[in-house]
Amino acid sequence: MASVTLSIAGLNIGIESEDKSIAANISKNWHKFVVKENPDWTFCIERVRSLRAFDAILCRWDQERFQVKRKAVWLDGDATTQQIKLVVSYVYGIGDILRLAVGILLVYLGGFLLHGAAILGKDGKTGVFYGKSGSGKSTVSKLAEKTGRIILTDESIAILPFGSSFKAWATPFYGELGRVSKNLGGEIAFMARIYHGQENQLTPFSSRELFLELVQNVFFFAGNRFAVERFFDNVEALSQAVNGYRFDFLPTAEIWNYLNGYFEANLCSK
Repeated sequence: MASVTLSIAGLNIGIESEDKSIAANISKNWHKFVVKENPDWTFCIERVRSLRAFDAILCRWDQERFQVKRKAVWLDGDATTQQIKLVVSYVYGIGDILRLAVGILLVYLGGFLLHGAAILGKDGKTGVFYGKSGSGKSTVSKLAEKTGRIILTDESIAILPFGSSFKAWATPFYGELGRVSKNLGGEIAFMARIYHGQENQLTPFSSRELFLELVQNVFFFAGNRFAVERFFDNVEALSQAVNGYRFDFLPTAEIWNYLNGYFEANLCSK
């Protein structure tokens, strides 16, 4: 049994598998996230040729157990042991497997995995920029990098409750940049649905508008009714706690002059 431990969203996640290549690839490619600490949760990964043996299993989702079944993945999480068993076909790569498992674990813990970019401001708070592929997440991240700002991610943001608000964290599920600046997290200052525009302009969203925009941009793969209800509850809680905007932007470094005040004014409180 080969193992490695990753730190994602403040959680130490142990990865165990008889397939030694999994731990080796993680250690090589995600070294910024590898830690030598005891895991809070453990993912036990088993690769199989077929998942037909799981076809008749009924999934459950409650305070102690959460199970998800898809065509190429069977996930069985036990909160009492803080262990998640993953039985996967060879169709999935290790990055896809872990992104799915982390996304489901985050929902169980009150958060979710968002398709977006997260930039750490000088005040330690995080601006979140989300949207579909091609909306400008990597462009915003590259412009931020040129100004010396810390990029938490340009593709997949781990979001979890943080006191009365929420915190955005780096993940190893990279986008176009293929890296993160540091494995850190920061309290969310604002969330912006990004669009290419003719000028830099933030337009406020209502809580309902923010909710509707977020649910379209979350990585969530569970079809279980109880899991979906939990997911919606988590997104609604964030929508009530954090200020959201539509952000039309020009792809120049001037966007950071425009946005500085939104970090420093601590606009995260509603």
